[in-house]
Amino acid sequence: MRPLRIRRISALAALLAALLLFVTGCGAFSCTRVTADLPDAAADVYANTLIITHPAGGDVVAGTGFVVCTEGNTAYAITNYHVVEDAPNGEVTVRTAFSNLPMTAEVVGYYEYHDIAVIAMRSNGSFNAISADRFVSGTAGDAAWSAGNEHGESRIIVSGGYVVTEETEVTAERLGYYESAERSKYVPVTEYSCSVESGMSGCPIMSENGGITGVGTYRAEEETKTEVVMHYYGTPARIASSVLGAVLNGEFSQAGGGAEVTLFGQCYYRIFIDRDGVGRYRLVFLGNYYDWGMSAGLGVSERLHDIGFTAYMTGRGILVDRAEADCPLKTGDVITAIGGMRVSEMGYTDLMTLFYDNYELTETTTSGASAASGEVLTVTTSRGEVSLEGGEWAIRAK
Repeated sequence: MRPLRIRRISALAALLAALLLFVTGCGAFSCTRVTADLPDAAADVYANTLIITHPAGGDVVAGTGFVVCTEGNTAYAITNYHVVEDAPNGEVTVRTAFSNLPMTAEVVGYYEYHDIAVIAMRSNGSFNAISADRFVSGTAGDAAWSAGNEHGESRIIVSGGYVVTEETEVTAERLGYYESAERSKYVPVTEYSCSVESGMSGCPIMSENGGITGVGTYRAEEETKTEVVMHYYGTPARIASSVLGAVLNGEFSQAGGGAEVTLFGQCYYRIFIDRDGVGRYRLVFLGNYYDWGMSAGLGVSERLHDIGFTAYMTGRGILVDRAEADCPLKTGDVITAIGGMRVSEMGYTDLMTLFYDNYELTETTTSGASAASGEVLTVTTSRGEVSLEGGEWAIRAK
């Protein structure tokens, strides 16, 4: 779902709107509409929720975000990348649910594949710190609440619901410039019944005990014979937390503000989900999705790193189906543990956050000694222990 674009209203309409706000006693950009009781444990997240806007031609792009932490006089907030990607000079205007005072925020980092961005602004001292342990996985059936700038009306609404599916395998929804006419993006997402309507992109989705389980990202409509069913999706909060951590650590893969961060790998090599020719979902380790493109009329080309590989998640473990020349894994290997952690109960989000938070692709010297201090990652396979290093590269603990 693209960010909501609001046509600029006429002067007369603006005057009427101002009179309405005066009569109702609700100042501009400070209204709230609560459609569900928010748990007390999530009140601090609601207080941190932001209305985000920026101009785009003759329109206004509207979205949502929420402050997570502060450092000195700077507050950092999470939102969707598609909300801020076209912001002029990487700057957006933010307001809270309780104040009509506009603040300027700057895009400081993002990870386009998961549609997460981090913005920074001057702290006014009213934001609460949201600890990292509150970014958790949702469980199907658990209650859930979203809070966001519904339909870009410059007021925060709260919508109650539940977690429909803890992790759907993929989504074919088209998000951002990553897509082309030939290829859809596949990412792990959580489905909710609470609203993630237009304007709520980037909103926090909270659990009953105040945990954050997702960052609202988009909606999809399903037409049945009798009705139109809405499906609401969010990026898993643990992945959003990984992006935030990389931004705060300055792990940029490009120079300059608003650069894409490196979660795993160097430059644009990373882990992503693909779909093979028969529709099966496949994990690509150390793939470079920016190199996907038309090649000699043969369709979308795929490039792997020298020690990259592709694999399928199966009931036995992770089945390797392709490995590059320097990769120590072989086609047919079944990975049953990664760094001593069994993979049988892992989902896509578990695997991605495991690599994002704990490992990185590093160079080695010609003598084989590592240029980094971390230990080489060892995986357990059907034929024994295998260290993930080859050629001049290694995957090492951060």
